[in-house]
Formats: sequence, C-alpha cells, structure tokens
Amino acid sequence: MNDSELSGLETRLQALLADYRRLTEHNRVQDRELSELRASNAELKRRLRSILERIRALELETA
Repeated sequence: MNDSELSGLETRLQALLADYRRLTEHNRVQDRELSELRASNAELKRRLRSILERIRALELETA
C-alpha cells in the first residue's frame, strides 16, 4: 500500500469517526427527548384516567 492510499484511508477513517461521534451525540439527544415524551405521555394518561373516573362518578350520580 503506497502513501497516497494510506493517506486516503486515514482521511476516510477520520471522516467515519467524526460521523460516528456526531451520530452518537444525536442519539443521546434523541434518547433524552424520548424520555421526556414518555414522561409527558404518562402524565397525560394519568390525567385522562382521573377525568374518566370523574365522568363515570357523575354518570352514576345522575343515573
């Protein structure tokens, strides 16, 4: 393998490593956002259950 080929491989490896680091950070950000969305979803589900319970109680009172 000559110096030119080796230099090309080194350049490509550096680009791949930079892409890997960028994608790893992007993945971390996405994981944080997913965790936040899951927490929000759980809170919304809790609130909906509470609302449904109140509606059912009102239906029983008016029945």
